[in-house]
Amino acid sequence: MPKFTKTLKKKLVIALGHGSKQQQLLRLCEQPPAQLPPVLQDETIAGLALDAVKNYDFPDDPAIVTAWNSAGFNDVPATPGCRNGVPGQSLAALVAYIVASGGVDAYNLHLLFMFRTPDTLSSCERGIPNWARHQAGVPDVCTSSIRINRMTQAGQIGFEYFEHAFNR
Repeated sequence: MPKFTKTLKKKLVIALGHGSKQQQLLRLCEQPPAQLPPVLQDETIAGLALDAVKNYDFPDDPAIVTAWNSAGFNDVPATPGCRNGVPGQSLAALVAYIVASGGVDAYNLHLLFMFRTPDTLSSCERGIPNWARHQAGVPDVCTSSIRINRMTQAGQIGFEYFEHAFNR
């Protein structure tokens, strides 16, 4: 194990310590609670992000964390689960696209996707189907999404909003 990775693992053990998943994540992000992105304010999703840090070789892998919006896939009552009422324009199809584009669906929960390189994640984002992007008068397919970048040498997690991928 490279020295850099050993140092990060030690910092993780210290930062994680005790408290809720959100509190542990706040320590790693060095953010006040109000600054934590909405998608990470959910205890379950915060736990997934922490698990990714510990178990998915996170220091080398970027990730996206997405809170899907069921209203975005149920905008036509006659065809539930299909965006615009079109069969095949579903959450399952979008998840299949992300996985086919190099994303690893952590625990098959369709919330957190790990990528081997930043370029793989960028390619995936560029190719998101147009039907999954923002449409006037139709709820967006996600309510909140972030990109978690690799951990810094200081042991912090960097993140940025990733909503533009679906909501532009």
